Amino acid sequence: MLYMIIFGGAIFGGQFIAMALVPKLAEKHDKTRMLIGSTIMGAIPFALIYPVYLLAPRDLDQPLWVAILFVVFALAGGGIGALSVLQSVMIADAVDYEEYHKGYRPDGVFFSGQSFITKLSAGISSIIQGVGYSIVGFSGDNVSACNEALRAGASFKDQFPQYAGMMFFLCSIPPAIGLFLSIIPLRHYGMTDEEHRTILEALVQRRNAQTEETADN
Repeated sequence: MLYMIIFGGAIFGGQFIAMALVPKLAEKHDKTRMLIGSTIMGAIPFALIYPVYLLAPRDLDQPLWVAILFVVFALAGGGIGALSVLQSVMIADAVDYEEYHKGYRPDGVFFSGQSFITKLSAGISSIIQGVGYSIVGFSGDNVSACNEALRAGASFKDQFPQYAGMMFFLCSIPPAIGLFLSIIPLRHYGMTDEEHRTILEALVQRRNAQTEETADN
């Protein structure tokens, strides 16, 4: 439980710090480049979690390895936090783009699409998790046997290394692969921040003209 609090706190701490900093940074830097950079910066720490486990599978409760994993998890959380902010901002930019070109704002469609992708990702991750645990036998009666052994004082790292290894693998490699793959469509994102500013100015002028026209009528 202690290590769950430490590493979970590292992820959430990194995430919250990134979410606080990214909006200010996005005002000064290109959002597309920031999104790609944040994706890479999030993928690398996730990819490092499993190798760190392999370096010291039975010493991760030692202060040095706890500190190393704390930093790695914090960086991974920072990447996820930055992605959360930038994705929402860029979806809003895409809504402005649609309004400029087609005359209506599909806010609900775009943000519903984001929610759908989140749920789809959760479903896929559950399948991968189930397959991974089945490979090492952590399913069915073995789960109950493991829990009983732990309650009786057994050492998880010494007596169930295959389960521990799969847990670290699942929280490391699949997320890293997913993040790296998500960079591919971002390379074809065509709207620059300068173009978006031009679109916003045009939309403001269009709305002002519509307001004046309505007032005259």
